[in-house]
Amino acid sequence: MSAIFNTDVIIQDDLEKVWNYFIDLENHGHKWMNGIFSLEKVTQDEVEEGTVYAFQSRGKQHKSTISEYVPKTKVTLTSVQGKFRADYTYTFVKHGDHTKVQLEADCEAEGVMKILSPLIKKAIKKSDLNQLERLKASYKNDQ
Repeated sequence: MSAIFNTDVIIQDDLEKVWNYFIDLENHGHKWMNGIFSLEKVTQDEVEEGTVYAFQSRGKQHKSTISEYVPKTKVTLTSVQGKFRADYTYTFVKHGDHTKVQLEADCEAEGVMKILSPLIKKAIKKSDLNQLERLKASYKNDQ
């Protein structure tokens, strides 16, 4: 995997409340994920590793799968489009009475996508680097 960006934010509330808001992607994800207007959980079970979400972005239908899930600690959302894979790993850490949320975005490209990878990474960074700031603002507005 190749790093796209790393960022973090402090949200002034306890970890469990922040986690519960974050992990309710169907109701809140579209508020802080740039270019996504809705997320729909297409798997039937509780949110866990293997949960799949469908979403529309930039005029196309996509899917994202939870590839790593540690409740109240970490979740990785993995999206694959052709020969390009992007992993967004969100980590939640208690920070005094607040919560530190970290986001690490990584990618893996094969074939012709390897050639396009630098441009794709640049576009992803431009679009999503402030995702956690949007999460923080959305969380605050909904409280």
